Amino acid sequence: MGEKRRASILLVDDSSENLTVLSSLLSEEYDVSAAKSGERALEILGSEKSFDIILLDIVMPEMDGFELCRLIKTNERLKSIPIIFISALSEVDSKVKGFQIGGVDYITKPFQKEEVLARVRTHLTIRELTSELIEKNRRLEENNRKLMELERLRENLTNMIIHDMRSPLTAVMSMFELLKMELQDGADPQVIQYIDSGVSSAQSLIEMINSLLDISRLEEGKMPLDISEHLIDQIVDDAIKSIEPLMKKSGCSLKVENNDCKGITVKCDGEIIKRVLVNLITNSLRHSMSKSPIKISYGKKDGFVVVSVIDDGIGIPKEYHQKIFEKFGQVEIRERKEKYSTGLGLTFCKLAIEAHNGKIGVESEKGKGSKFFFSLPIH
Repeated sequence: MGEKRRASILLVDDSSENLTVLSSLLSEEYDVSAAKSGERALEILGSEKSFDIILLDIVMPEMDGFELCRLIKTNERLKSIPIIFISALSEVDSKVKGFQIGGVDYITKPFQKEEVLARVRTHLTIRELTSELIEKNRRLEENNRKLMELERLRENLTNMIIHDMRSPLTAVMSMFELLKMELQDGADPQVIQYIDSGVSSAQSLIEMINSLLDISRLEEGKMPLDISEHLIDQIVDDAIKSIEPLMKKSGCSLKVENNDCKGITVKCDGEIIKRVLVNLITNSLRHSMSKSPIKISYGKKDGFVVVSVIDDGIGIPKEYHQKIFEKFGQVEIRERKEKYSTGLGLTFCKLAIEAHNGKIGVESEKGKGSKFFFSLPIH
């Protein structure tokens, strides 16, 4: 490893005596250049040589230190060089003016050797640390840009694979249905059960694929929403009807509680909101610990319709209340061998509700059931 580069200092003072004293004082540790006027200083600064700090006298003929400082600070290449003013002017106004136009420090003449060295070392250290921080930030931004590009490519590849999987899965499900129709009369009940299981599994995979594709489109703001006026009663009724077979299979029942929402309309994509409600009800069914009814409650609050799905299921620890709605939060929860939702359904629900300017959340404790709720603006 080579020697550390000596810092370069530019001294600007119209007094030859001051330049000699300062050069003698600083040249043991630093590379020192000197200029007896503002014009000469600008010539030196315009050369290829770079400087780490400037010690600048204020009172000089033709161009004073304040004017030179202003010119330096308007130059993109030079403006980051710290400037320490050195002057016999000790009035507070002069010091304040020096700081206002970009100076970092002020040394009053006659100066002391120890003070000059201490201030120069301090500001060189600050400059070095600042440069290191800027470089680290630059590298972080570059790495972040590369990671974002890799993430974009990964998302595109995942979406392409998922999209391509949907067609063969749909074909598999159709083949199962055709096979069931062919074997319906006189077929072994066990075989029919196997076919039904295959259809159910294929349907679950298709639902997962659809959720992933919809999540991606919602994240990118590319999900087409068919916004129109809908009665909240009708959305709830449609959601319940769509899961009647699952309700019968689970043995659970639903209890609906309408809290003064008769005739209330919301402006939304009715199918999307129905899917959200179906997701929440299905989630409750799969985690219910008894045959107690799952309660669907909806009412008005502060200009919003609030819809809640309440169960007596396994409950969710408070530390997971946010993570269960996050795409990658699901991965973390699964890695801990715990499961509080079905796939990416809650991630879809969160993005869908937020796309309608609503909010979604959960109130729950482990072992004490859960209350999932979402709100939509009343039209």
